[in-house]
This record gives sequence, structure tokens and C-alpha cells, in this order.
Amino acid sequence: SSRCCASRREKGMVSKRSESRLVVVTGGNRGIGKAVVEGLWKHGDFCIVLACRDVEHGEKAAGEIKTRPGRGEIVVMQLDLCSFESIAKFAQQVKSLNRRLFALVNNAGILRWRGWYKTADGFEEHLQANHLGHFLLVKELESLLVAERGSRVIAVGSNLMKYSKINWDNLNDMEGFGAYGQSKLCNFLHMLHLHNQHSQCTDLKAMTVDPGEVNTDITRYFPCSSLINSILRRIPERFTPEEGADTVVFCCVCDDETAKNLSGKFLRERKIVQLQSRDGISLFASMVLAALCVRKLADDTNSDAARRLYALSEKLVAKEVILPPRASATGWQLKLVVVGVALAAVLASLVLQRV
Repeated sequence: SSRCCASRREKGMVSKRSESRLVVVTGGNRGIGKAVVEGLWKHGDFCIVLACRDVEHGEKAAGEIKTRPGRGEIVVMQLDLCSFESIAKFAQQVKSLNRRLFALVNNAGILRWRGWYKTADGFEEHLQANHLGHFLLVKELESLLVAERGSRVIAVGSNLMKYSKINWDNLNDMEGFGAYGQSKLCNFLHMLHLHNQHSQCTDLKAMTVDPGEVNTDITRYFPCSSLINSILRRIPERFTPEEGADTVVFCCVCDDETAKNLSGKFLRERKIVQLQSRDGISLFASMVLAALCVRKLADDTNSDAARRLYALSEKLVAKEVILPPRASATGWQLKLVVVGVALAAVLASLVLQRV
């Protein structure tokens, strides 16, 4: 099989310096996040902070993982990325553990089909939960990460960022898939800036991982979510959460030299994706929507955008800049892409059934 197995080990690619190191995984109670925690548990000798909004659900997930082969520690902590107050409190709890912070996995995220929802801090929900919350968390824990040799930050991204753009006029002025795609592009640009910022002066690495089309409950906020999931399950070669988590776990445990080579990159199935190409576009999208939606992502353009986004995000989390509410939030291009891919998958399954 061409897929990566979470239990796979490659000679010279796995660090032997993981004893008692601390790894924080946001959204670790379900889906890919839970699979990442389990992968680290199987690898052994990590103290894993399972961060999630609902501690009861987190404890249940941790209990299930601990029944499986592995070793180490799992500590459940409450974290609501839609609350800057909760993020600051969580960061203090992590610091109080007095452990070496080796890796931060920014996994938690939301996806709504439509609608515009504002957080208590005044931001569009996708923007804060998927980007600004993790941005602030990195800022709060950055000193611990810089102090540890070989440390790394891994963002769980999405190939949908290729169809997305940053609304520089007003980051709040997006909804649904448009807001989600923007937030995923923000994730990548954030990691790219961290890489550019630290590559010459510290040992901190930063990378973005596309887990692929994974069978999770991220569509739980969609209307008719059960119907949508039944359609999505027909997509050929859809990954399990464990397969989607494999590259994230690999980025956590790989040796320092490998991590250095992966830093600043966009990864899928343990490989670097060349973003200036159009890799990963579905047949349907490439035929019908590519001219409308796909951005060619050149490294120099990305670095400029990364610096701009970082400076703006700093002001936003410090409340030095207040974004206006929604004006004409859009996201129709990404909805077309998702609907097109789903229809193509259904057609493919029908053809296969007739063969």
C-alpha cells in the first residue's frame, strides 16, 4: 500500500531523545487529534497534554487510548481557542508542569457550511478557533519551545488553502467554507513565518501538514450532516484518522535533521508538497474550477504575506486593531469545489459498481 502506517519506523528517521518530553495536542479528544495522541502514546516516553474544550470528553478519550499498547503520560487540560482568556490560563497550566516543551500540535479546528458566528473576543469563529487562537497559544508558549533543542510546531492544515485567499480588507468578512479556507491558509503562513523567523537564530522548527481526506466528524455542524458523511464515505481512498495523523506524528518524533528539512514546508504523507504547482487538484476542480479558484503559491509571495499576516495577527490578539463585523461574507468558490468533488466521488462509485 502507498499509504503511511502510523506504526511504521524508518531507520535514522526517528529521534531517540523523546524521553519525558512534553507534547501539546489541541483538539486531542476526537478525530485526527485523538489519533495523534494515540500515535505518540504508541511511540512512548512522551508526556502528552490532551487539550480540548470539554474535559470530560478528553478524559474519556485518554482512558480509551491508555487501554492500548504504549507508554508515557497523558494529561487532560481544558482549552477553548475561541477565548483568549482560556488560552492564557491554559498556557500558565502548561508552564506549571515544569517540563521541557518539545512539540506543539495545532490541530483543533471547526468547519461550518454557512452562517457567521462571532466569538466573545469579537472575531469570526473560524478565524479565531483555527488561526488566532493557535497564534496566541504559540506566542504564550514560544519561550518554552525556543529553550528546548529540536522543538517544533506542527499545524494541521488543509489542501483547501489552495482555493483560498486572505481578505486583507477585513479578515472577519468571511463565512462558512470561505472563512475555513482563509483560516487554513493563515495556518500555513503562520508556520512559514515562524520558520523564517527562527531558522537562522534558534532551533525551533515549524511545518504544516495536510492530513488528506480523512473520515472524521468535522462536518458535524453541517445541515444534513449524516447525509453528507454518507456521500463523503464514497470518496475513494479516504483516509482513516490514524492514517491522517501519521505525518503529524512523524513530524513530532523525527530526528532534528529531518525536522530541519521539513521546516517551513507543506507536507502530505510524509512528503513535501510543491505549492507553486497544482498538485492535489481533483479532476472535477481542475476541469471546471481551477481558473476561478486555484492560487499559484510562490515561496517569495508567501513570505511577504506571512510577514503581513503575522504583524496583523499580533495586533488583533493584543486588541490593538478591532475588526468590523461581517459586511458581505462570501465563500461560494470553496462550496463549489466541495460539492463538485462530492458529486465526482458519487459518479465514480456508481461507475465502479457497474464495472
